[in-house]
Amino acid sequence: MSSAAVEQIRQLTQRLEKAQKLVDQGKVHPILNLDGCYFVESNSRQGSGWMVNGECACEDSQNRQDLHHGYCFHRLAVELFKDNPVPAAHDSKPKSRRGKKVDDLETPAKQTIEQQLAELGV
Repeated sequence: MSSAAVEQIRQLTQRLEKAQKLVDQGKVHPILNLDGCYFVESNSRQGSGWMVNGECACEDSQNRQDLHHGYCFHRLAVELFKDNPVPAAHDSKPKSRRGKKVDDLETPAKQTIEQQLAELGV
């Protein structure tokens, strides 16, 4: 096996490991009403990510076609997600940014009128 082939395998293995982490962390989201489109959250930039619809426009995908033929770790994460949409280690209940389960949050419907007025300072 040539050293170029070994390097390609090594690079794809690293991308696959990163992709699995994205899936395990719940960072792959199907986009409603757009079949085959997914939003993959960025690990490096909070609040941003990439839309993947069979292709990805990230720098890695665009600049290293010869190495991985467009299979950056965002695109690999989507493929892994399609195989197993709900990661076993990930809680199926949606969580807020503060880490509380949505069901545990105090919503206006769960609060009494007195609680709502107290929060408003009335």
